[in-house]
Amino acid sequence: MKKEPTTTDSYPYCLCGCDAKNKPKRRFKQGHDGRLLGVLIRVEKSKLSADDIPDVLIEAARSNRELKVVGYTAQDILRLAGHKEDGEN
Repeated sequence: MKKEPTTTDSYPYCLCGCDAKNKPKRRFKQGHDGRLLGVLIRVEKSKLSADDIPDVLIEAARSNRELKVVGYTAQDILRLAGHKEDGEN
């Protein structure tokens, strides 16, 4: 069973979608931010579909609208994922 986010450990799993456990107060395993950036850029250029954006990243963007990762805001991530402004699909 996956560990749920808490106030002290809001990203218990790597946001790239690899399901690796994270150290407290980290968002990515080392080097995985570059992997995620590549995915987001390819989705933006329509070379990948929105389904390729990791669910864990979408959930993080939904729960924290102040989230910024690899140059993308939570609103950018939700837009690329095809979610409406209120976070509903």
